[in-house]
Amino acid sequence: MPGPSPLRRWITTLDGAAGGVDGSLASVPGRLTVHAGWDTGSRSLPEAIVYLIVRGSATATIAGRDITGAPGTCMLIPAGTPFRLRAHGPPPTILRLRLVLPSPPRAAMARGVVVPGAWEIEPVMAALIDELAEDDSHRPRRLRSLAILLLTGLDRLLARGAAHAGGLTAAQRSSLDRLVERSRAHGLQPTDLAEAAGLTLDYFTRRFRRSFGMAPRRWLVRDRIRAAAARLAEGDEPLAVAAQTLGYADMKLFGRQFRAVMGMPPARWRRERRAHSPNR
Repeated sequence: MPGPSPLRRWITTLDGAAGGVDGSLASVPGRLTVHAGWDTGSRSLPEAIVYLIVRGSATATIAGRDITGAPGTCMLIPAGTPFRLRAHGPPPTILRLRLVLPSPPRAAMARGVVVPGAWEIEPVMAALIDELAEDDSHRPRRLRSLAILLLTGLDRLLARGAAHAGGLTAAQRSSLDRLVERSRAHGLQPTDLAEAAGLTLDYFTRRFRRSFGMAPRRWLVRDRIRAAAARLAEGDEPLAVAAQTLGYADMKLFGRQFRAVMGMPPARWRRERRAHSPNR
């Protein structure tokens, strides 16, 4: 049985606090694809920082603890906690933001919280990033509500043991990451992933669900769409070219899957990401 979540008292404190929550994107987009060899350097911040690895992987050192984060890993690092994050393998895509939160119980949170397979909090992260890109008087209260949703979602994942118990090993996840990065546009199937992990399809599917919180086929679609979203945000190529580059011959299928994963059509998503980017 897992012990009590270190987030529980933090949520209670935030829920009972008066006023709102503040934060920032620290002058860079909340969603970014970093370059090979990217490294934050050793640092600590006056705010809590949250990372969600969307694609690729990154190696983190949090208060002296080394962690390799696969896609879907969320890292919540309290204010004042020393950390370092480095690109690991192909350049990863990361959602990141800073939040000014009430001080958590130091003993419980001294090393932060790391939750693999945290895909269900991705929409909350995206909403927080959008709120931080806005500037109006109601933002702090909306941020407070979204911060509670974020912490509650992570707490729920910890409570039900959605971390690694019975999941894929770090070596198997790295093998999958290399395969997908190399062959994303070539119509990969769950059987290809199972073969790369060295497991039968049924056994692989069970372990994959424990690591990533979803079936392999759904994960493959989400990975391909996220790669397309990164291309659209960072380049000027037509939608059809981005889709074809990632193996989509059918634009209707591409549009339907993009809306299902990203919550809006690809053209609108590109416009909104660019509107929120400080580099444009």
